[in-house]
Amino acid sequence: MIDYKPQLSAITPSDAAGFTDARGNSITAKGLLIGTDGAISVTWATGVKEVIPMSVLGTGVIHNVEIQRIWASGTTATNIYCGFDVRV
Repeated sequence: MIDYKPQLSAITPSDAAGFTDARGNSITAKGLLIGTDGAISVTWATGVKEVIPMSVLGTGVIHNVEIQRIWASGTTATNIYCGFDVRV
């Protein structure tokens, strides 16, 4: 049996690449926490890219969303963390 544990990781928005694991495989974040208010540009797990305006997602709360990427272009929020299921 493979065990997984949730892990919250600091994210630096990037226009170059989406989320990957240590092996370079694409992974999907299962949660999002924004520390400082601002807009955030994401690609949802469905593949749709969207800019979420400032104040739509509250700060300091882990939002139950699935995203593939946070883009630097269009993102003004800071202190961004994503939750991942990490293999142990």
